[in-house]
Amino acid sequence: RDAAAALRAKADEAMEAARRASQTARLNAAEAAKAVKLAAQGTPVLGVCGGYQMLGHTLADPNGEESGTPCTLRGLALLPTDTVFNAE
Repeated sequence: RDAAAALRAKADEAMEAARRASQTARLNAAEAAKAVKLAAQGTPVLGVCGGYQMLGHTLADPNGEESGTPCTLRGLALLPTDTVFNAE
């Protein structure tokens, strides 16, 4: 019984984490859309550090140096840049 309850609790935690990640992704997409719209209207957009990287076309982490998993993400394409993470 205790093992089954522990498994149910772990499953509940995993489902809650997935729900929060989904909500965060939707919020981030909405904020990104706002930034692109404002930039198109001529409003200056400022990005610092990772925010600056996100203003470019892509962020590539081919060896998983930053993310732990090899991946390439689309940026907002407001700047003509591509960021590639490499081993130091």
